[in-house]
Amino acid sequence: GRSARHDPTRPLASVRPLASVGAASARNSPKGANPRPVWPTSGCYTRPPPGWQDRDVAAVKTLVFLHAHPDDEALLTSGTMARASAEGQRVVLVVATDGAAGLASSSMSVDLAARRAEELDESARVLGVHRLVRLGYADSGLHGDEEQQPGGPLPLCRAPLEEAASRVAEILVEEDADVLVSYDRNGGYG
Repeated sequence: GRSARHDPTRPLASVRPLASVGAASARNSPKGANPRPVWPTSGCYTRPPPGWQDRDVAAVKTLVFLHAHPDDEALLTSGTMARASAEGQRVVLVVATDGAAGLASSSMSVDLAARRAEELDESARVLGVHRLVRLGYADSGLHGDEEQQPGGPLPLCRAPLEEAASRVAEILVEEDADVLVSYDRNGGYG
């Protein structure tokens, strides 16, 4: 016979909300030490797919998000990063530049790189990022034509492709990454 259907408007009796598994402590856990996944009981995720509870802890994935500037993570992938972290996945955020050439009001443009660094730290904390890596390149500017300033870091647009790619590849290997989230050739803005 057919089993009784679950009413999707009511949570399953055996499911606890994410907060009950200590999501905050899971954020800082080493890879593979996250608690057993618990399906959220609110929003559109009221009914888990069959067999999801049987996932082994070894199924924990490491997701690496690669962004050009500080604030791109907040604009483009924050929801995905927060959800992955809340589900017990390891989230690594890699930011290539300092964001100093970004668009900002004139009152905020003084020491914009330092401001963006502080905002990035807070964003990573709020999103549950396990590791934040800054590659340390200068912002390439709106048109990708910035030149290196005397004594300053090399703009990403002036870095040899092999150098930048090998730095990202090292992180992927260190993290034993399962997923890399990045951009196509048109970038994040089309």
